[in-house]
Amino acid sequence: MLIVCLAAVAVLVGIDQITKAWAVGNLAGGDAVNFIKIGGAEIINLTYVENNGAVFGILRGQRVLFIVLTAVLLAVCCVYVAKTYKKNPKILTVGLTLIVSGGIGNLIDRIFRSGLVVDFIDFGFVNFYTFNFADCCVVVGTIILSAVILFSKEEETAKTAKKVRKPKKVKS
Repeated sequence: MLIVCLAAVAVLVGIDQITKAWAVGNLAGGDAVNFIKIGGAEIINLTYVENNGAVFGILRGQRVLFIVLTAVLLAVCCVYVAKTYKKNPKILTVGLTLIVSGGIGNLIDRIFRSGLVVDFIDFGFVNFYTFNFADCCVVVGTIILSAVILFSKEEETAKTAKKVRKPKKVKS
């Protein structure tokens, strides 16, 4: 399973970097391109943005902070997966693999693009922020991780409650 995780990280980071390279080569300096349009409604546009902050552009210009924080969090996730992947639910490993992949993808940008992360996916139908494939990985991985944390606690509590309620057999 660990080799599968490493392969998945390599593939996902590769997809992220390829799509960002495409965006730099085809979208930089140009207008937004309609990607998915239904009738007159722009659903998804491809809009080139260089983000030097975090989500929604917060903490702009804090390149060193983002590099250090991301590297530490990635290391913690990787060590956790490496040490516990056999006993954890596979879905938890999937979530952490997605988070690590997205983190590495954006870390590469921060290091090699002077602190700028290339974003290019834009929901045209709502005024939302522009993001990239790595961001998608992080968000989906975080949703999975949150669900595992929320529901595994309920499962453990239910199992504990059953053990407490279960009468002990008395030998006669």
